Parts: sequence; C-alpha cells; structure tokens
Amino acid sequence: MGLVLQVQTVSAQGPPCRSIELDCILENKFGGPSEVAILEAWVTVVTARNLTVADGFCLRQHHVRTERATFRTGIRYLCKISLPLNAELIEAIEKERHGQDIEFLIRSRVLVAPIQSMSMEARQSTFILAPPEEIEFVDSRGSSPIRHPIAESEWIKILTQLKWSEIELFEVPMEAFSADTELQRAIGLVRTAQERFQQGDWDGTLESCYRAFEAASVDAGQTQEKKENFKKLLDRVGGGEKSERLNTLIKSLNNYCHLGRHEDFPAVTITCADARAVLRCTLSIFSLLGGRP
Repeated sequence: MGLVLQVQTVSAQGPPCRSIELDCILENKFGGPSEVAILEAWVTVVTARNLTVADGFCLRQHHVRTERATFRTGIRYLCKISLPLNAELIEAIEKERHGQDIEFLIRSRVLVAPIQSMSMEARQSTFILAPPEEIEFVDSRGSSPIRHPIAESEWIKILTQLKWSEIELFEVPMEAFSADTELQRAIGLVRTAQERFQQGDWDGTLESCYRAFEAASVDAGQTQEKKENFKKLLDRVGGGEKSERLNTLIKSLNNYCHLGRHEDFPAVTITCADARAVLRCTLSIFSLLGGRP
C-alpha cells in the first residue's frame, strides 16, 4: 500500500507567527521493503475549492534519537505538518468556508529509499540505502489525496487559538479600544458579532453591531436621555463638525443594521458581503471612538 498518513489532531499557534499544526501518524505498509527512509517530502495542502494553504517541505518527522530515523512495518510513527498562515490566507479560507465546515486535501511527492541489510565479516550486518523511488502518502484505503474534514465548531476553536477573534478580521486591532472601561459591554457585543460572522449568521452579525453602538452610548452617557448619551460618546472624537459627521455615519450604519433586525416585505436577504461590510465599519468606528487608532 505504501506510507499511510492519518491526521490525528489539529492545533494552532497564535501571533506573531500564526500557523496550523496537523499532528499525524505515519505507518509503513509497503508490501515489499520492511524498512524505508524518507529522504524528502514535498507536501501540498489545499481546500476543497483548491485554495492553496501550504506547498513545500512542511512535514517534520519525529523519531526517538536512540533509534534509526526510518519507518519499519508494524510501528506507528509521529509526524507533524505545519501550515504557516497570514491574515490574507485566513480571510480567504473564511470566505470559502462561508460559515460552514471546511476540508483540507493533502497531496504529496515523497522520495523514499528502502533499507537493505548486508552481511559483513565477523557476522556483522550493515545497513545501506537502496536506490530511491518517488511515492505519495495515502490514506488508510490507499487513496490520495488524503482528506481531512474540520467541523465548523472545531474550526471556530482554531480561529480562537489563532487569536483571530481578538484581531479584527480585516486587521483593525481590537486592542485599540478593548481596555476602555466605558466600552466593555460594547466590546462584548462586537466579539459576539465576530462569532456570529464566523458561524455564518449574517443577520445576527448586523444585530450585534447595532446593539454594540446602543450599549456604547448608554455606558458613555449613563443617563436616560438617548441623545445626551450619544452626544457624550461622539464627543470622544473632539466635538464640533467631526462629531456631527460621525453621528451621521453611525446613524446610516444603524439604519443598514436594521435590515438584520426586522422582517420586511418583500423579504431582504442579508449576505456574507453585507455582514462583512458592517463588521468592518463597526470595528473601524470603535477604533476611532477608543481614541487610539
């Protein structure tokens, strides 16, 4: 059959060097040689829609240092596939995923050499590499590419490990306003909006963004007068014409958010692009209101 690769667990590394780690089991199930050495392994990982996530020498073998770094039949060996990620790649994966599950396809070109034993004098044996050959990793059925699905709930946990929920989907740092005591309720609602976006809940994203502005104005003003509350929130950017224009911008955004809060006739369909645009605007405005752009 060949070298059988099975993904066991998926974990993630957060900033500054974001990556996804596929912890794998590798087994030698060759019908011929009972021991082989991997000389090199070029691994390509793509999504179901052929978005390239990794393409290179990204497989690391883990061997016990007191033993030969080879693969013998009947033994399960550990290895790891590392997938470096940047913001653009994560966003591209999120666009393709569209609030659903995701699947990685693993293709490979692997150069292996069988290990041969030769008898020497004094009844000693030595081991040599036979001429190498190129193969590919296969799944437990002997098929390639190797498919590894990741459920939506598991992927959201990975995004959290990547700290993607703490860094705005479009690289506006939430740290710019996350320490502001008057914005804590609003920040919680912004995070809820992000989570809803990741779950594909476009209407819910708009609703949470709307509620975030309501919470921010109430906590900033702390009165029963909505206009006074909102004025105090807007005064954070200096007052005058700038605050007035920002007021117009937020009102327009909130009117758009209403599309996700009410049923209309004819029905209005909120799309991923709608939710993404509102989330972008909301985070940018809160970054401005936080006073540390």
